[in-house]
Amino acid sequence: MIINCTPHSISVVHGDETTEYAPSGIIARATELRVSCGTLLGVPVDRVTYGDVINLPDSVAGTWYIVSALVRLALPTRVDLVSPGTLLRDPSGVVIGCASFICT
Repeated sequence: MIINCTPHSISVVHGDETTEYAPSGIIARATELRVSCGTLLGVPVDRVTYGDVINLPDSVAGTWYIVSALVRLALPTRVDLVSPGTLLRDPSGVVIGCASFICT
């Protein structure tokens, strides 16, 4: 089983087949802390650090979770997390899917 824990539909293109993974309604995110570094030509500049991952289900045997790369990298011991890999784009450069997943 594959559960999409992102807010976006994920299309995986494999040969002539496309598999669509709709958002599950569970959105895993890494908390963030922003600290101002000042401004650059009048535009605010922040330093961002990431903390705990929230809204990610516990591991379940036989289940994979599609998450953002940030969430996946924040939990390097979770072997059940994947992120979209090689992105596929239409002629105008819009992402239409991915050809692979990335694991940690």
